[in-house]
Amino acid sequence: MQRSSQKFSGTGFPASITGCFVISEFRNERFVSSPPSRAIRQISCDGTIPIENVNRIAADSASDRRVKLTGLIPLPARKAYRATRRLLRKRVPWLRSPPPPGYARLHKWRSVRPIRRNFGWDTGGRCVDRYYIEGFLESNRDLIRGRVLEVAENHYTLRFGGDKVTRSDILHVAAGTPGATIIGNLATGEGIPEAAFDCIILTQVLFCIFDLPSVVRTIFKSLAPGGVVLITEPGISQIARYDMEQWGDCWRFTSCSASKLFSQVFPPDHVMVETRGNVLSSIAFLHGLLATELTRDELDYQDPDYQMSVLIKATKPGLFEENAEPMPMP
Repeated sequence: MQRSSQKFSGTGFPASITGCFVISEFRNERFVSSPPSRAIRQISCDGTIPIENVNRIAADSASDRRVKLTGLIPLPARKAYRATRRLLRKRVPWLRSPPPPGYARLHKWRSVRPIRRNFGWDTGGRCVDRYYIEGFLESNRDLIRGRVLEVAENHYTLRFGGDKVTRSDILHVAAGTPGATIIGNLATGEGIPEAAFDCIILTQVLFCIFDLPSVVRTIFKSLAPGGVVLITEPGISQIARYDMEQWGDCWRFTSCSASKLFSQVFPPDHVMVETRGNVLSSIAFLHGLLATELTRDELDYQDPDYQMSVLIKATKPGLFEENAEPMPMP
């Protein structure tokens, strides 16, 4: 896997090496400060050891050392140590969790420049947000069936739909785009057939369109009865420079905004909104680090106050269900 050669401001280290040290400053792992763990992590920066294996090796070695040392220290000494540690945390500001203002230790990640720009796409690796996007599609792969519509390409349609897909359509707004089977506009509905699709996949699309209520109505009309739309949108993200220059980068979403937006058109009980992310994965994503540079536990930890990815599943009622027509706009 190729890695970016971009330099981290003021360090002189390659971005891949700096990334390992930077992200270790954020990790809340007891073993991360031990010399063997740091050595193993430094070795992993050249890509010879997968980061998941590195974390497991470091955690196991640290746990073994703690068990051995604990058996050698008398119980009164251990109690005295714990009492001293509690006292120090009260008296020494930077040992408190969280530390008071002015005592946070920024260390090597203190820079106004990201480690990598462009979400880490330049490395050829898997971006952090794609871990959440693909996990969401994987968990809903049974819904990707029949006639499926995707924007710009049909990669996810074929990957997660497979043999269940009877027809795959690719939507693009620009006429003459290679591979596009439908030229249309989600905002106006022009060129998009109604009641035609069993599933629509929209990954990182809506944030580029200003008129979101009109888009949701177009989606509803284009779904066949009982059809479902699977949508992923950014919550915490840098500007997508390419999209900004081509179509515009207009919005960031929260679970609240997404739920209210789709419940205006779809029946509220047919709309499901989830979020993914935490402070560590969000910082890693903003720095352009890859999903492989975090552990699975770090990626899977969910903090509703750090909604990095917003995931939406909305189903159009069937022919014999109530609310089979779009709800009137307020």
